[in-house]
Amino acid sequence: MTLVRWRAERDTLAERNAPLGLVLPPGSVWTDIANDLGRFPAIAVEIPKFADGRAFSMARLLRERDGYQGEVRAVGGFFIDQVPMLRRVGVDAFQTEDPKLIAAL
Repeated sequence: MTLVRWRAERDTLAERNAPLGLVLPPGSVWTDIANDLGRFPAIAVEIPKFADGRAFSMARLLRERDGYQGEVRAVGGFFIDQVPMLRRVGVDAFQTEDPKLIAAL
């Protein structure tokens, strides 16, 4: 679910008896929901293109500042050479539609 949706429907969504995931687009600010992060077993950080490094910072902030323990998933336009650095900043899952990248992973 999007950060916008969580903010708008937090009370209703929190009552659901099903796991929820959160998608953070580049440049997201989530400090207002930091106490809610434990409700999400997975948080996806979007990488719109390989040259956009904001997901690296976001993953590090989730782990180090916010103490997030769930899955941090990189989604989008990364390439295989970025995987080791993504892992270093706290990403532990990867999602892509690129068949060459899928084969390399």
